[in-house]
Amino acid sequence: MTAKNLLNGTNRYGKESLQAARQNAHISGELTRFTTDRSHLKQALQLMMENLKQPSFAQAYNQVTKLKEEFQKLRADPMQLILDDLARHFNAYPAGDMRAHETSEQMVAALSTIKPADLIDFHKNFYGASSGHLTIIGDFDAEEVKAVLSQEFNGWESKFPYVQSHKTYVERPALHKFIDTPGKENGLFLARLDLPVGIKDEDFIALQVVDHLIGGNTFGSRLGQRVRVKEGWSYGINSDIASFETDSCSSWTIKASAASANIDKLKQAVLEELQLAVNKGFSQEELATAKTVLLQQEQHERNNDKSLSEQWTQVMHMNEDYSWYARREQALQSLDLEQLNKAAKKYLQPERWSIFTTGDASKIPKQP
Repeated sequence: MTAKNLLNGTNRYGKESLQAARQNAHISGELTRFTTDRSHLKQALQLMMENLKQPSFAQAYNQVTKLKEEFQKLRADPMQLILDDLARHFNAYPAGDMRAHETSEQMVAALSTIKPADLIDFHKNFYGASSGHLTIIGDFDAEEVKAVLSQEFNGWESKFPYVQSHKTYVERPALHKFIDTPGKENGLFLARLDLPVGIKDEDFIALQVVDHLIGGNTFGSRLGQRVRVKEGWSYGINSDIASFETDSCSSWTIKASAASANIDKLKQAVLEELQLAVNKGFSQEELATAKTVLLQQEQHERNNDKSLSEQWTQVMHMNEDYSWYARREQALQSLDLEQLNKAAKKYLQPERWSIFTTGDASKIPKQP
């Protein structure tokens, strides 16, 4: 909540005048992730630091109330119902822990206790330049930037030291749950499997390729071909792996929507395709195509200043340099079919996925 309030004003600017000042500095984007031009970079950095160091929190109560009302409205939303059940099933941390999965009910309860003074105290105790990374990409005067940041960072230290929070892999039993949503024509599908693998682990590149082939593209992936192209049950289905930079822990998800009448059939098709990949693996042609697509994506990200700045910040956080990306690309180029199919067999495991679905039960055909 503290971070959400920072752009609402400073000791010198109200919310509207702050937005005007950002426009004058040619800032486009978020507080600490934005674009500007060479002639306005100094002004933009100074404004960013003023925002970070001297927030007013004048709108804090309204901001907290607004967010609480949003969560209250979401309680009956089908996707939020799934996310609430997912939070209850996969949460591995106590209430109040920043890593905990919280339900909408828990979020409303927590927001009900927050006062503006709490945000002010949090900012005083934890904000500061004691630890962090900053990346600037583009045409700029490096000496000017160093001078600005040296002046702004000098003496601005957090009262409490930075400590890296770590995610721990916890194996969860598979849970299949259907949530009845009467009157809803469409149903939702969300599957999740947690894995003891992080982006620095040896198996991650192979796992990333498996994910791409399973659900990385609605039309080109195994699931897309089955659910969208062949069966016509869904306009979109995709999979994704959310991994952690410093921990061997990932969450693999598959998301889709379909008419309520087809949601059970979609679920069965997904499980069949996962099992088929485990039993028969992928082809050399699929691997070659995946390599081409993923390497092109890497090249595209390097040609984009925003993506490049995010990559540099990431490797610094991992105590690496940019050669880490070169090593990762080499590992992708060197990946062979045996390694790929070994990873598919090791990690896909259809029986271990937790699957949450919604739909109007009255529209779902009864099983014979």
